[in-house]
Amino acid sequence: MIKLELKQELAQAEVIIEIPAEEVSKLVNNKVEIELKKVKVPGYRPGKAPKQEAIRRVDYAKVNQEVAKELLDKNLEKAIEKLTEEKLNGVRVLTDLATKEDGSVELKYFFVQAPNFENVNLEEIKVDLGQLVPTEDDKEKALNDLLERLALNKEITEGTTKLGDTVNINFKGFINDEPFDGGEAEGYDLVLGSNSFIPGFEDQLVGKELNWEGSINVKFPANYFSKEFQNKDAVFEVKINKIQRKDAPELTEELVKGFGITNVETIEDFKAWVANRARLNIFTTTTQKYLTDSIAKLVEVAKPVLHTSFIQEEIENIKKEFENQLKQFQIKKKEYLQLIKTTEEELENQFSEQAKARLVSEIAGQWLLQVKIKEVANQEDLAKLDESVFEFAPEEFKNMFLTESLKAEKLLELTKSDKLEEYKAVVKTFFTK
Repeated sequence: MIKLELKQELAQAEVIIEIPAEEVSKLVNNKVEIELKKVKVPGYRPGKAPKQEAIRRVDYAKVNQEVAKELLDKNLEKAIEKLTEEKLNGVRVLTDLATKEDGSVELKYFFVQAPNFENVNLEEIKVDLGQLVPTEDDKEKALNDLLERLALNKEITEGTTKLGDTVNINFKGFINDEPFDGGEAEGYDLVLGSNSFIPGFEDQLVGKELNWEGSINVKFPANYFSKEFQNKDAVFEVKINKIQRKDAPELTEELVKGFGITNVETIEDFKAWVANRARLNIFTTTTQKYLTDSIAKLVEVAKPVLHTSFIQEEIENIKKEFENQLKQFQIKKKEYLQLIKTTEEELENQFSEQAKARLVSEIAGQWLLQVKIKEVANQEDLAKLDESVFEFAPEEFKNMFLTESLKAEKLLELTKSDKLEEYKAVVKTFFTK
């Protein structure tokens, strides 16, 4: 008897094949006879000992394992045929075996089902495209950012702090008027606007003079890594010891020529070159975000179910990554758990949720951008890219640019976006006429 049951909530199809007791008994006896010829009984050659003496030495655990393997292997093809009859498939198969009271055996084949996105209406995953071309402010910022990378820090003794300044501070934090672990430091360098501290902390240090001392009130975010501090109000006593500001070089033709960029000789040439870089950066960032957001929307709409075997493998991968990070920072797991005020069980749950999110996104992305949308870059298109924009870009980046823009264009078409023609027009600006 063969029966099949599709369990969508577990993402698996179960095929059960019942083997009669007579067939099982015959196979067991055959395996035992083979073992009887191999067992060693003191005083007798193998296979020549009295049966009652030899049978006591048979490894029945081994016999049962061999019987189970033979039955499962022998009947796998029947299980696959049953699966095919029902127009189903499996990306992997897991097996189990159960012996019933009457001596018959149930062979269980669990065919793991991959998440299915075929029934999703792609118009439902339409997301905002975002900014495709830079504004004048974007171009100006790109120029200033480039010059700032050449800047040296200059100590400020007069005036007040600004975003982008590096302040050296002493601080001590309190929750409910009590100091807390990790909330105190001296001589700490903090870049204002880097968002490396609790939200609101850096903003309150803007507009302050050298040697300023005072209190800063903040609230730990709900997703703060240490559960003990989540959503807690805190007060920090702070002193500014030093203020440093980047002193960017003046943009001159001498500086421009020093970059050695092809066909860039004047300040205007350089500004145009930087504007092209800004144009490429904004377009690629927007395209990548559009594709990522579309994948997230697909997951939201499809609500795919992942089989536990997938999740467990990914959990193991995440654990290895976590252990490598602990080694890198030379911290033990127990110390880490104490630091973030969490338990082993809570950490395991985090790994599980992280594994699910990562896998679902990866599988959804593969279906959308490799199965549904097959467009990829070709050498002919690569040769047409505008070299004034892609002069220093490696081949890998050019391929990525072309492939992602082709896939985004196709996705805009499939989702019937009203931004399709605008996107296509912007893409054309990156090619030679």
